Amino acid sequence: MTVSLIPLRLETGTVALVPGHCISWHRVQLPRGVLPRTLAADPMGPRLRSVLEGLLEEHLLDEPATLHMALQAQPQADTPVWVAVCDHGTLAQGMQQLAAQGHIAQRLVPEWAPGRGEDASALWLTGTQDAPVAHWCDDEGVHAWPLPPQQQHASSWPTAVLRQRDRGGPVYADPALAAWAEQALERPVSVLSTHERLEQTARTSTWNLAQGRLSLRQPWPVQLRQTLAQLWQDPAWRPARWAAGLLVLVQLVALNAAAWQAKRQEAQLKTAIASTLTSTFPSVQVVVDAPVQMQRAVAALQQGSGAPTPRDLDAMLQAVQQNMPPAQAGKAPTAIHFEAGQLRLGGLAWTESDLQPLQQGLRSQGLQLRRDGDDWMLNTQGTP
Repeated sequence: MTVSLIPLRLETGTVALVPGHCISWHRVQLPRGVLPRTLAADPMGPRLRSVLEGLLEEHLLDEPATLHMALQAQPQADTPVWVAVCDHGTLAQGMQQLAAQGHIAQRLVPEWAPGRGEDASALWLTGTQDAPVAHWCDDEGVHAWPLPPQQQHASSWPTAVLRQRDRGGPVYADPALAAWAEQALERPVSVLSTHERLEQTARTSTWNLAQGRLSLRQPWPVQLRQTLAQLWQDPAWRPARWAAGLLVLVQLVALNAAAWQAKRQEAQLKTAIASTLTSTFPSVQVVVDAPVQMQRAVAALQQGSGAPTPRDLDAMLQAVQQNMPPAQAGKAPTAIHFEAGQLRLGGLAWTESDLQPLQQGLRSQGLQLRRDGDDWMLNTQGTP
C-alpha cells in the first residue's frame, strides 16, 4: 500500500499532509522522566520510542518496529498525550515520491488531528453524494462516520453524528455536498473546498509527524528562516510583534530626539564661540572658523606687542637646542629657512633613536617635527 502525500506551498515552506485514513490515534500517560527537559524539533528519541512501544504494544495490530510514531507538540509530563501511529514503510515511500517530484517538505501534518480546541464542535462533511463522510475532532480523538447516501433528511444519520451536530458548532461541507447537507440538516452550512480545508489545516496545525527515523533535518539557515516566518505570521505571536514594533518605533523617536538635541547644542556652542570671538576681537566681522581666527588674532596681538610666541624663530631654535639629543649636541644645521611660523632645518642627520625623544620634547612645547625630503620641518601643532 502506498500513501499519496499532499504537498502545499506556504510562506513558511512546503507542508506535506498525510491522509487521515493512514493514521491511528492513541492517548497514553507517559512515565515521569521520559520526556526530555528541552524538547527539540524532534522529541522522538530512542528512549521515548521504546517506552511508547511498550505502552502501545497491546493496541497495535502490526509489529511496533514496522510502525512510525509521532508525539504531539508541547507534551506535558503529568497529562495524557496523543501519539500518531502509521506504517513507516508507506510513509517513507510517500516522502520519497514527493522528493522525486521536487517537493522538499519542512513538516508532515495529519489531515485530521485530535484536540482541535475551538473547532471541537465543528462538523465536516466531505466526499461525494454517493459516499459522504462526516468528520470531527475533539479531545476524544478523530471521528469519521460514513453517511447514508441520497438521504434527504439527517434523521437517518448515525447517532454519534447527530450528537456532534447538536453541539451547535459550525458545519462545513465540500462544494459537491453543500446543497444536500443544507437540505438534510435544515440549516445553512459553510462551503469549503478540499484545497481550502487542507491549506487551513497546514497553517493552523501544531503537529509535525516528521520525528524519529523520518525526521526532516534541515540546515540551520532553513530552520532559522522557518522560525522567523512562523513568528511573523503566527497569530499567537501578534502581541509580541506589536510590542517589538512599538519598541523599534520608540527607539527611532528617541534617536531622532537625541540627534536633534545634539545638533541644537552644537549650534548653541558654535554661536557662543563666535560671540566670544567677535566680542573679544571687534575687528573680526565675519566668522568662518572661530578657533583658527581666534588663534590668528591672538598671534597678531602678540606680534604687535613684541611679546615672544612659540611661532617666533628664536623660540623654535631654542626649543630645538633644549631637546637636542646628547649624541647630536654641538651639531648645527647647514641651512635655516624661516617663514610664517615654519622653520626648515637642513644638514642634520638625526637617527631614529635620536628622533623619538626629540619629537616628544618638542611636542610637549606645542611643536611638531617632521621630515621633508633631506630637511626637517618644525612648526606649531595644527599648522601644516
